[in-house]
Amino acid sequence: MIAIIGAMEIEVNALKSKLTSCEDSVVSNIKITKGKMGEQEVVLALSGVGKVNASMTTTLLLSTFDIEYVINIGTAGGLKETQEVLDLVIAKEIIQHDYDTSGLDGDEGYGIISYSDETLIEKALAVLAEETHTIWVGAIASGDSFVHKMSQVNTIKDHFPEVIACEMEAGAIAFVCNHFKIPCIILRSLSDNAYHTNSEMDFMEYAIQASERSAMFCESFIKYDVK
Repeated sequence: MIAIIGAMEIEVNALKSKLTSCEDSVVSNIKITKGKMGEQEVVLALSGVGKVNASMTTTLLLSTFDIEYVINIGTAGGLKETQEVLDLVIAKEIIQHDYDTSGLDGDEGYGIISYSDETLIEKALAVLAEETHTIWVGAIASGDSFVHKMSQVNTIKDHFPEVIACEMEAGAIAFVCNHFKIPCIILRSLSDNAYHTNSEMDFMEYAIQASERSAMFCESFIKYDVK
């Protein structure tokens, strides 16, 4: 069984509409849908926003179901000036940018890094071989704040200049998966870009479209995986 986690209703609903044989339930106040995507059994969970919710949901799924691997879908904000809304992002490293013990550990105290599975990344790139939108592969920043000010971007980039996008759950999901030694992959679509004017308005306008693109990407990925 494959576990899929989204933070917001719009992210989860975009994928839920693509499932068959759906069975809804609530486990420890977390909304879960079991179903099929093609011939593959999946369990889809609505985590809620933020790293605590994401870590709780991931731990619950890995403790309750026999999970082959985890996919985190949804939206992200671009941190490269050349990125466009609806570009696709595959995270290689996921950095919890708001983790800070530098007062004790110096520069080594900034950030916790987790990793997507290399084999799953290779499959994702194979699926997207003919994709017309730009695909970005690299490090993303994950933290418990909605990044909408350049001061926030500058703080993140000062410590982690390599990051290509930011969001609020993937760092926790990847951390828990790495801990349990369960492969994971982060598949996101850009809903906004920090370098564009009115980025916050872009998020509200494009979140539904970005969620749908992320869901389509996920569907193609899973169906490719079972061929």
